Amino acid sequence: MLPFLLAACAPPVPAEDSGIDDDESSAGPVCPAEHPFAGSVTVSGPNAPASAARLLADFDGITGSIFLDNWPEEDLSALQGIRCIDGRLDIHSSVELRSLRGLDHLTQVTTIQLSNLPELTTLDGLGDVVEMEALLVYDYDGHSGLESFDGLDRLRKLQYLDVSGPRGLAQIDALYRITALETLWLYDLPGLSDLSGLGALESVEDDVEILRNDSLRSLAGFDALERVGDNVRVLDNPSLPQADAEAWAAAINEVGGDVSVQGNGP
Repeated sequence: MLPFLLAACAPPVPAEDSGIDDDESSAGPVCPAEHPFAGSVTVSGPNAPASAARLLADFDGITGSIFLDNWPEEDLSALQGIRCIDGRLDIHSSVELRSLRGLDHLTQVTTIQLSNLPELTTLDGLGDVVEMEALLVYDYDGHSGLESFDGLDRLRKLQYLDVSGPRGLAQIDALYRITALETLWLYDLPGLSDLSGLGALESVEDDVEILRNDSLRSLAGFDALERVGDNVRVLDNPSLPQADAEAWAAAINEVGGDVSVQGNGP
């Protein structure tokens, strides 16, 4: 297998799974780097860090996306110096990765997609990122170690939040600055007990879906939401009292679609 490929190739998890197509995910602001790499980069396997470091040594940005699969090191120091990524930063099935350090100079990225990273517990290393289009976190096999979004403490603007499966995710407090989203999807997060980290969120342009979060006990603190452009679904959260969920949904001033609040706790 070649140590790296230069291509605008599909990531390991298709973009359509997130509800965001490739055109949307690459539609962010133009990378302001002085010396951007033109195109997308895929690196995989034991030689991935050396290949990435060699390929990007003379560049401080990427006009396309970067896909990392089976990254063999504990951090991303091989990517130090990258300031912006116009497309996706997609990291998949990297069992050694413990930190996103190495991306400390990254200020702009359109989409971050993370899946099956058992040792990555926080997003430390992304402290200079202020704006992104989408944060997508998936765990298909119980292999995600993510416990919080700590490290995104300067993030002020986000459009798509889609999180499904990380069993240890206990809080999302790093999103406390976010006031508006396009979509909010939180599925199958058994460690998440409250949504107070979304306390500043006032509007969601499309859907709000909060499904099958076993430990979600309260929506207290997530009460600034005034408008949802499409559907609201709060389903099958067994620790969340049904009456509280209904009261929370009823307090949203404007909902453009259907409201479904069912199967929650007593």
